[in-house]
Amino acid sequence: MHHPFLSSELTIPWSQLTASSIEPDITRAIEIAESQLKSICALKDKSPDVLSYQNTIAALDQALEPLGHAWGLVNHLDSVCNDPALRKVYNTLLPTVSEFQASIPLN
Repeated sequence: MHHPFLSSELTIPWSQLTASSIEPDITRAIEIAESQLKSICALKDKSPDVLSYQNTIAALDQALEPLGHAWGLVNHLDSVCNDPALRKVYNTLLPTVSEFQASIPLN
């Protein structure tokens, strides 16, 4: 499946960023981030000696990048071309994204 909101291309594919793509892309971004966060958290169970900036803080930044980028595009679209379909999916996903983001500092 093509995920336009998760594209890492330098040029943003604005014409492909549709309301129907938001939910699968944001859901996928959260799944990716959760998986990577579990790997980061598992490091502390192995041995505190293996913890480093690179495998914790930098890895956390990298794990959250796809979601941050995709959700930023959704917010931008909501600001500049809000329509009923976009508004519906945005309002549906906002609690999920907020809950995920709020859970990170509590972990």
